Amino acid sequence: MRDRSDKPPMTLRQKYGIPEPSDAWDSGQGRPIIGFWTDERNCVGVAFSKVASILYEEDGSRKLTVNAEGIGTFLVEGPRVLALFEQLASHQVSTVRVDKKDVTSITFIPCKKTDKED
Repeated sequence: MRDRSDKPPMTLRQKYGIPEPSDAWDSGQGRPIIGFWTDERNCVGVAFSKVASILYEEDGSRKLTVNAEGIGTFLVEGPRVLALFEQLASHQVSTVRVDKKDVTSITFIPCKKTDKED
């Protein structure tokens, strides 16, 4: 029998589950739209269905590139963008913002509009 002063064993969720939360993004059940708050203090909403690709680069500055089809590209930088990548990939993020700790910069590069002939 276990002594009552012993700590209970960790659950699998505690051991291998959701990464530690961050003030830089809202976690939990993701909404169908992700809000990216840019360095210019603009919020750009993107439907999850429009996220075409996510690229994580660990080149010293740690960058996350999020391509939104027909909307543009978000460049997210910071020491914890890999954790953000993992939660974005599993639809667990609804808002991303700069907190100067986990996410240090968010830049939005809109798609160039092309004239289409009818």
